[in-house]
Amino acid sequence: MAQPQQPQLTTQQIQQKLEENHDFLCKIVAANQRSPQGLDPGTQAQVEQWGSRLQQNLMELAGQADKSTAGTGQQPAASAQSAQSAAAPGISPQK
Repeated sequence: MAQPQQPQLTTQQIQQKLEENHDFLCKIVAANQRSPQGLDPGTQAQVEQWGSRLQQNLMELAGQADKSTAGTGQQPAASAQSAQSAAAPGISPQK
């Protein structure tokens, strides 16, 4: 099934997604550092939500990168489908 065509992202939208990604990563790392023995269910759910949003942003940015290199003779780094299949289903703390 073909993915729906998404509109071109503006530079401002790309920057916003990059800043969101940074924020999500910082929150995930901080949550894991506060609870090295494991996260309580509420915090774990929040971390999983941040991880899901992070993955969504990364997929959109990868799709944008693929579109921007189409027709330039450059090889895209990875297709959105490859990135999705390689992504971890959730982010959990290391034990």
